Amino acid sequence: MAEFRRRDWLKPRGTVPETFTLGDAGAGWLARGGLAFGPFAAQHQIRVERRLKTEDGEHAVIVNEAESPLAWMHARGMLSAAQFQAGDRLRCDFTLAHLMPRLCADLTAPISNTRGAKSAPQAEM
Repeated sequence: MAEFRRRDWLKPRGTVPETFTLGDAGAGWLARGGLAFGPFAAQHQIRVERRLKTEDGEHAVIVNEAESPLAWMHARGMLSAAQFQAGDRLRCDFTLAHLMPRLCADLTAPISNTRGAKSAPQAEM
């Protein structure tokens, strides 16, 4: 018990007789233990199963709710269910309309042999 308390795995509840609860370090250690998708991901992600409707039917998918700021706020009670659904529909429409800014070069654009500026006149021989 002393070693668990030293590592902050357990913390006293302040009861008589003395009882303990899981500390922050203990909760992190427990979350990292024995999961297939990695210990760091287990501790820092909020994974939930969602049903996704596609043309092929309905499929179960695993979603990381900590990845979306809206889902993160909703999971912590900062947004109501209606606010979360409205924000998620807006995000979906924004994504499907391709309104996200480009963060790199457009490699799908056609290549042109002409230069943007006029070239210097050639000297006659």
